[in-house]
Amino acid sequence: MISRFKLRSDRQRQNTFAVLDIGTSKVTMLVTEVIQGKLNILGVGTAPSDGIQRGMVVNISKTVEAIEHCRRDAQKMSGQTVSEVVVSVGGSHIGTIEKSGMTSIQGHEVSLRDVQNVLDSATHFQVPVDRRVVGVMPKEYIVDDQEGISDPVGIAGVRLDVSVVVPLAYATAVENIENCVRRANLRIRELVATPVASGLAVLEPSERELGTAVVDIGAGATSISLWRQRRLQGAFVLPFGGDWLTQDIAKGLRTPPDKAEELKVRSGCAQPELAGEDETITVPGIGNRPDKIVSRQILPELIQPRLEEMLHEISKALREHMFTMVYVGGVVLTGGTAALPGIMEVAHDILEVPVRIGTPIDVMGLGSVVDSPQFATAVGLAKFAAYQKVMDEPRAMWPLDEVKKRGWLASLYSRAAGFLG
Repeated sequence: MISRFKLRSDRQRQNTFAVLDIGTSKVTMLVTEVIQGKLNILGVGTAPSDGIQRGMVVNISKTVEAIEHCRRDAQKMSGQTVSEVVVSVGGSHIGTIEKSGMTSIQGHEVSLRDVQNVLDSATHFQVPVDRRVVGVMPKEYIVDDQEGISDPVGIAGVRLDVSVVVPLAYATAVENIENCVRRANLRIRELVATPVASGLAVLEPSERELGTAVVDIGAGATSISLWRQRRLQGAFVLPFGGDWLTQDIAKGLRTPPDKAEELKVRSGCAQPELAGEDETITVPGIGNRPDKIVSRQILPELIQPRLEEMLHEISKALREHMFTMVYVGGVVLTGGTAALPGIMEVAHDILEVPVRIGTPIDVMGLGSVVDSPQFATAVGLAKFAAYQKVMDEPRAMWPLDEVKKRGWLASLYSRAAGFLG
């Protein structure tokens, strides 16, 4: 059973906060604050995540070591001590279910207490023993027959309904992440599903309003979230990512996987015409075998077929999840693989919708350090933390902790509106 929602007390709020993205290719920690409605990044730490495969922990000690490395670097850069983090949960086991709830408001105006009650009603269900809830996202409020309400407080009626999107993950996968974070002497403030975080990082307000799919192609998995009317409509994860491309390069060129990854990042592209006929690359040999020099065009020849296969699977999954032209914003590609030159054009041809590459938006301070699709999840976690810890905007995005006086909330919401856009 999901516990009751409460608004957070002032004692729990902090001026700065930290987030931890545990991905297949890397672990990232950001120390951030909010200034004038934008994220100000104070510190960044990254480390290879040798203990993670497809978003799941396979080696506790290596994952703990990566977390500690990130923490040291982020603390040194920011001058802040990190003891608590918002943490990502990824992997192909992530999915969502939709639930609904109802409460009587007996003809008076909807209060924050009513909102809390209806959210409790929606989340009053038995979670399967092998699953864990990793966030609850209000999708739509309905007062009597009036649908499409994002902020019901103050609206008069008899009945208040809500539909919510509930991300779920394998319980054991979450427990292993929690174990690693604890062993690194950190407290977990919140767990957030990676599809939710990616969408918050890269979407413009108009894209969230009109309808857009965010496709986050990570190393081990591809997270997809559907957004419309400024709300998360659903999310799911596909069991493949950029590692597929790396494996094909490693096999095709007979080079170690880590060297294949370097070749992909440094010289790879999605279309042969992007590689000059006279360009060459040096391919490291396996073991004591000598390096060899080959045409750079061999990389897109290896990359493009697998990439097209992945995009066809993404297109199929989007159709199965009712992604239609109602989502006029099309698709935003993000994640490390989205940095591959030419991927946007290939995706546009296969998905047959408008496509753009998504990088984190509304970021200050060290924003240039994370101005890349590969940091979308980390920045999205920071935005999630900002909504909850700094802006405390419960009605439009997600519920909070303890009911407070209406006058205080009215002032708070006016400030939150600028942050949400």
